[in-house]
Amino acid sequence: MVNIGQLYNQLSPASQQAAGPLLQRWDGFANKIRQRAGEIQNEAVPGIDQIIAMDATNTGSVSAAFTVVETRIRGLTDKIQEAEEKLSESWDEATDDLDAEGQEQATLAQIESALVEQSRALQRELEMQGELLTIAKRADWARALYQIAQGEQAKQRECSGCAAPLNIEIVWQAANITCSHCGAVGLVTPGPATGLYFQGSGIHDLSRESAREAWINSQQGEHWYNELRLPTEDDFQRHLGAARNYWTVYHQAFAHFHPGWGQTVEAATEAKMAHFTAYEMQAERTERARNGQIVALASARDGNGLGQLLSSGSIDADEAARAPFERGDFDGAAFVLSVGHQIEGSDEPVGEYIAEHMADLAR
Repeated sequence: MVNIGQLYNQLSPASQQAAGPLLQRWDGFANKIRQRAGEIQNEAVPGIDQIIAMDATNTGSVSAAFTVVETRIRGLTDKIQEAEEKLSESWDEATDDLDAEGQEQATLAQIESALVEQSRALQRELEMQGELLTIAKRADWARALYQIAQGEQAKQRECSGCAAPLNIEIVWQAANITCSHCGAVGLVTPGPATGLYFQGSGIHDLSRESAREAWINSQQGEHWYNELRLPTEDDFQRHLGAARNYWTVYHQAFAHFHPGWGQTVEAATEAKMAHFTAYEMQAERTERARNGQIVALASARDGNGLGQLLSSGSIDADEAARAPFERGDFDGAAFVLSVGHQIEGSDEPVGEYIAEHMADLAR
């Protein structure tokens, strides 16, 4: 993430005077939001524990407790969105009269963009914290269900015909059991806790807890990939790799907890991965290959290669510069723009041209 403090120190005194109060206000607001989010979680944990302890099989009460936490977190993210809109308006009012140009203009644009990203990151942070709390407490719920389920399974079930004890081997679902004494066949159904554990969300929740770190990585990878305007093939494969790792760890845990699960880890994982490529078009693969070429040429400062690519008309310099820019290679982005300036034959001084277009990229 862009270091706003470093960018602020590059500003002129006039720009610092305009931007400083807004940056301080935002920092104070963000700290208060984080504090309130912590309070919500601290209040939620004992409440959820109490509801589970009272009656773990009461799905309505338990689910309602999680909904309350989700609603409160959503209320905070809504406040962040509102604050972001107000900050954007105040920023425009404070900086419009500065008449900043060149590098000063580009730096102000980078700070504004970084503030927006901080807002979005704070929203994701709260959503992630809320989801991690839900994962942890739902796993506790699953363990409570399992304890009750063991008691249900320990109870002797009798044949409805001769009252002889039944030998029940399949406990995770309803099954027709043949009495070994009289031969009568009867349907035996699992108890409520057993049903919730095996057929409800119990094992799912335990599996999510087991794959917690892999899930965090997959969520971060998904956000990172979706934010890229010009993803490369390497980016795409990295995104898929994080998702595949999560589903692999999840299904390994599921197979461990469920003795009657009828799939392989590999087949179940590939089924989950299918939607990532089901509707992919050849044009997307072609663009990713081109984007990877831009990143490589910019990194190598290969002016000839970039000149040929830009002259082909498949992409202009402004958009091509975004590929290194969004990966933090600002010098590489400036290099792409310098090549574009030469190809365009612009009369504008190259330094001003680059600063102006870099400011546009930062927005």
